[in-house]
Amino acid sequence: MLIEQKMNVFIENLPGMAYLKDLNGEYLAVNADFAHYFNQGDPSCFMGKKMDFHMPIGAAIMCEEMESGLSKGEDQRKFELNVSFGTYLEVIIKPFVIDGVCVAVLGVLKDISQEKEQVRVTDQYKAVFNSAKEGVLLAGVDSKIRAVNPAFSEITGYSAAEMIGNNPSMLSSGQHNDGFYEKIYSALYSVGQWQGEVWNKRKNGSLYVQWQTITALKNEWGEIYEFLAIFSDITHKKARLEVIEFRANFDHLTGLPNRAYFHELMASQLTLSCQEKSQCAVMYLDLDNFKRINDSLGHSVGDKLLQEVSKVLTRVIGVGNTISRLGGDEFVVMIPSFNYISELELLAQAIVDGLKEPFVLSQCLVHTGASIGIALSRNVEDVEEILRLADLAMYKAKELGKGRFVFHTGQMSDDILAARKLELELRESIENQDIRVAFQPIVDISTKEVLGYEALARWTTPAGDVIPPDTFVACAEELGLIQDLFEVVYTKVLKGFCDLQKRHAKTIYISINLSCYQIPSLLSVEWMSSQLLGYRLQPENIILEITEGVLLKDSVNTRLWLEKVRKAGYRLALDDFGTGFSSLAYLKSIPVDILKIDRRFVADITNDESDLALVSAILAIADAFSIRVIAEGVECESQRQVLGRLGCRLA
Repeated sequence: MLIEQKMNVFIENLPGMAYLKDLNGEYLAVNADFAHYFNQGDPSCFMGKKMDFHMPIGAAIMCEEMESGLSKGEDQRKFELNVSFGTYLEVIIKPFVIDGVCVAVLGVLKDISQEKEQVRVTDQYKAVFNSAKEGVLLAGVDSKIRAVNPAFSEITGYSAAEMIGNNPSMLSSGQHNDGFYEKIYSALYSVGQWQGEVWNKRKNGSLYVQWQTITALKNEWGEIYEFLAIFSDITHKKARLEVIEFRANFDHLTGLPNRAYFHELMASQLTLSCQEKSQCAVMYLDLDNFKRINDSLGHSVGDKLLQEVSKVLTRVIGVGNTISRLGGDEFVVMIPSFNYISELELLAQAIVDGLKEPFVLSQCLVHTGASIGIALSRNVEDVEEILRLADLAMYKAKELGKGRFVFHTGQMSDDILAARKLELELRESIENQDIRVAFQPIVDISTKEVLGYEALARWTTPAGDVIPPDTFVACAEELGLIQDLFEVVYTKVLKGFCDLQKRHAKTIYISINLSCYQIPSLLSVEWMSSQLLGYRLQPENIILEITEGVLLKDSVNTRLWLEKVRKAGYRLALDDFGTGFSSLAYLKSIPVDILKIDRRFVADITNDESDLALVSAILAIADAFSIRVIAEGVECESQRQVLGRLGCRLA
């Protein structure tokens, strides 16, 4: 009994949690701290019991094994027990000796859960620090680096040993001024964090840009004791973003601002002009003859032309103005401010003059020009509206003969409405086949015998307006209706030709004009031949008139189409010879049957020596190639006689 009392007194006076067990593992005594920790208010409830009733079985078994080993003569054991999730005990067991005999086992326990958690968290931080893909730098308030992670070294090229103890300024690229770094420190001390782009320099001297977040670390008193910088190298990402941004805002062919970016710039300028009660202006440019150049010389030449035009425009418009390519062959210039209308006139004329000069592209001399419409921002607050007004003025410039500039006026809107009305009426007339055909005789100049006819399309609107062929054919080409128009005209030509043939004893022929837009994809040789069957006509009765622009379509498909036409039996006539891109090489590679001398050279042939010489030269060329010649626009006897003397047989 005395021994038990001594044990209880001893246990109760031990600091922390303690217990005594007999050599069989049953409790002899526990102190109040031990009982409280295991949620047992009365220490006596442990007496005569083993540990497994209040502890996980694994921990209890481990504790018994440790105690068992100690009872066989070991002086002390120290081990840890995981008694629940996140809860750890450090256990020290010793033999309890009385009179030199081990009569019990003494256990002293300490809750080390907090220490274990701190170690775990520290290990996690180390793992994150070392495995992070972002560079991490830790620096004190004395601006001395205390730690860097492996990613930092990989990005900068500096090892931890080279950085620790040094100032982060050793990474400075020189791209930022002192004010930039002052703003960073100001943010750190005022709000505790700064984030942004920083240009730094690697160990090898190359510059890189990083996205960096710097956080001020504070102690329990709110004092900053360290700075944590986390950054990623965004050099390649930034380059990609710049490329993406460029592609989104700039035309890939010319490098000029595109339509979307121009809208943004123009909207800002309109707002500013309104606030300042000033005016800005817009010039809308459309290249003259671009479609013809593109179709005849190919898209690669067209692209080169656009690039050269953009260079001329950039040079001419000067500093302060903005030029943009809206698409196709349309450009627009924004003039943010001006004092006098004459300033706009001088600039527009400089553009017109600059684009009059021919361009040498792919060994071809290419002529273009610009039709320019100018609109002022007076009473205009919308980008689309000012572009619409400038666009109307540009179309007016084209109507007046191209290669010029025109300021927008209120009357122009009415003109455009009239043009739209004409387009609708043409669509309706084609659909209803309300296109007429006139037949102009082709005669032998010497005998005045009619050898054939040229078919001429004629159109009168429902209102009775007679529209010139050049106007409605061009309109049909722009609307994509040229093949529909041709099919209406072709069937009427064949019917009319049958009626004409009945009036002649000899077989005559009919000449029909083709548009370069039909060749080679729209007009089917098989379709034309199938239509002839219904009228018992042969391809030999038909002459197809093409322009020189068709010959300049240097494509395999165009040449195959022309060869197919000739093999089918049709004859080819080259219309308006001498007015375009005439080339003897084309006459040799794609032989034609007839050359037609443009009426402009015939009109003054009796008075103009140059016209006389030109017609004489054309006849000589034709004779060298064994090609027949038809003179267009012969209206008087004197013209007929001159042509006859020169050797021209047909008119």
